[in-house]
Amino acid sequence: MYVDAKAHEAFRTEFEKFSSGLSKPYVESQKKEHMSKNRYKGIYPYDDSSVKVRSNGGSDYINASFIDGYKTPMQYIATLGPMSQQLGDFGLFWKMIWQQKVEKIVMVTNLIEQGSPKCEQYWPKPGTTMKYGDIKVESCSEDEYAEFTRRVFTVTMGSEERTLHHLHFTCWPDKAIPDDVTAMIEFRQRVLSTSNTLNGPTVVHCSAGVGRTGTYIALDILTKEGEAEKAIDISGCVHKMRQNRPNMVQTIGQYQFLHTAVVYSLTFDCKQIKGENFNEYMNKHTTQVLNTQFKHLQHTLETRPKMKQKQWNEINST
Repeated sequence: MYVDAKAHEAFRTEFEKFSSGLSKPYVESQKKEHMSKNRYKGIYPYDDSSVKVRSNGGSDYINASFIDGYKTPMQYIATLGPMSQQLGDFGLFWKMIWQQKVEKIVMVTNLIEQGSPKCEQYWPKPGTTMKYGDIKVESCSEDEYAEFTRRVFTVTMGSEERTLHHLHFTCWPDKAIPDDVTAMIEFRQRVLSTSNTLNGPTVVHCSAGVGRTGTYIALDILTKEGEAEKAIDISGCVHKMRQNRPNMVQTIGQYQFLHTAVVYSLTFDCKQIKGENFNEYMNKHTTQVLNTQFKHLQHTLETRPKMKQKQWNEINST
């Protein structure tokens, strides 16, 4: 396979061609009254893609950027993992969620990793209700699985009520990559299968909102592109994302992992099957198809040790 045969230096050469750092105006983020809402030096939203939060007849700043999807402008919002040091009571974050009609939050970090805080719990505990500014959030359910946690919230402002799904990928270890590439592919399928009726963007965050966040968004974009076009442009996708927010897909380790993830996303059938539909699924798939799927699975297990080499540990914790 093309990706398996590609040398690490080839990935490095491609990756180093991307523009790094800030390449477009980011004036709003540098205003004195806004600086306290930033967390990492150099991770600032560009003025032309920053998310504006309407507040008291004007607008308020939040370190968040619109990211264009596959043929869909502003399909995602990439943002910092909410911390009280930047956001106080998290009211600004929840106001953004409400104003942008967000129905899905994808979280790809844990709260604490290797003793360092990456994000704070900006949502209420199961069975409780919290008020964040003008927004009331009730935690209706929390279901833990091996690789992710799914939460459902009821979000209320005034007399209007909405349902929000919080999908939290929990097995992306700090300074490493997920142990099984299919775990993220299956997680993405979970996100896709979650209902979305208001057509708002999906919020995605890790800690800085560029590394793991960028890798997840790129996987989603490239899978959709591959399914529609039967061809993909991984370097072009990363370049475009970096026009929306600096340093998306932050390290060569993430870039290399993205290649492998896209290959399996497009070739390995990880779509969910309801229990009542399993017999129908088996009847539609020949022994040859099932054998092919099994070979793909074997290939994943055989190539995984290679992905454990030193260069894969270059992945950034954000």
